[in-house]
Amino acid sequence: MNVHFWLRNLFLISMLCASGCGTLGTEDGGADNLPFRGLGPYAPVDVGTNEESNAWFLSPDTTDFLYLEPSAIVREDALTLYVVEEAQGSEKPTRRLLRIPLDASLAPGDPEVILTAGDLPVWADDKFGTPALCLHSDGLLLALGVGDGAGLVFFGEGEDGVFRPHPDIDGFKASGENDEAGGIASPSMVWVGDELVMIYTAYDTDMDSSIREARWKNGAWTRLGTILKPANSCVDSGGEDIACWDGVGVQDAELREATTGAGNSVMRLFYAGHAGKKASLGFAAAYPGGDFQRATINPVAGGKVDLRHPSSVLFLGRYLLFYEERVTGGRRGIGLAESKGGLPSEQY
Repeated sequence: MNVHFWLRNLFLISMLCASGCGTLGTEDGGADNLPFRGLGPYAPVDVGTNEESNAWFLSPDTTDFLYLEPSAIVREDALTLYVVEEAQGSEKPTRRLLRIPLDASLAPGDPEVILTAGDLPVWADDKFGTPALCLHSDGLLLALGVGDGAGLVFFGEGEDGVFRPHPDIDGFKASGENDEAGGIASPSMVWVGDELVMIYTAYDTDMDSSIREARWKNGAWTRLGTILKPANSCVDSGGEDIACWDGVGVQDAELREATTGAGNSVMRLFYAGHAGKKASLGFAAAYPGGDFQRATINPVAGGKVDLRHPSSVLFLGRYLLFYEERVTGGRRGIGLAESKGGLPSEQY
């Protein structure tokens, strides 16, 4: 498995919430002394079905397909991984969304196709990706990026396990202006009462990316602007200016909520960042009412390889991070690492 390159000295901010509830930071106050605690070294999780020496945690049995863009969720102590399966060998690769259960030992079960391009609205142009999931009292909500950055669509899971277009939440289309001129993708969302709080990746005219926020309530969307931009000022351990590892773009963010030992809510954000080449994974956090602050140990994963689409869960007391790994030659698969540094001080 290709995660050992960064595991030796890697630390991860833990307390990853799979429940999908919380609120984002706004412009003022409360950002100092964020609880960047519960740090611990990572170890690879290698229980995939591929027997090759450098196998990913999860990849198809044949090179005719790729597994991409993971999104994990825990519901009633059951862990499920959603991945995009992409067929290879044609000018227009076809995609399907798969649901893969993982047992207590993290061994994957049989994939189940839950969505294809034929389930999308016409304006999606038969293209989708970057799935995100969120639990709510009325069931599981699924969001997808569609088209070539055209926008986001939403599906609700019925009692029969089938995802259908959500009856209330309309598609969210790229504005076409300024930071969204190049399109939008990679949603992640949480419910705050009857308000859906969503973050997403936005691309400008140069295809440089940032993370933005919007909210849905009473049948209408409201854009709230950018919450995380590429870094523009970084120094090394000696205080000298250096190029920021995420100085060109930040993207593929996943939002979670945790509760500190003092009972305070804190929002946690894994994201992919890059300086023009390969992406690494970073972490930021915010108290409600405060700006997102990057962790000082960033990036928490990456370097020699290209990592995207982080998805984090707490499963049976284990802190797990799924991600997409891209390697030379165009091959991609799903990687997995686990934090084994002891229990964190936060609870959720």
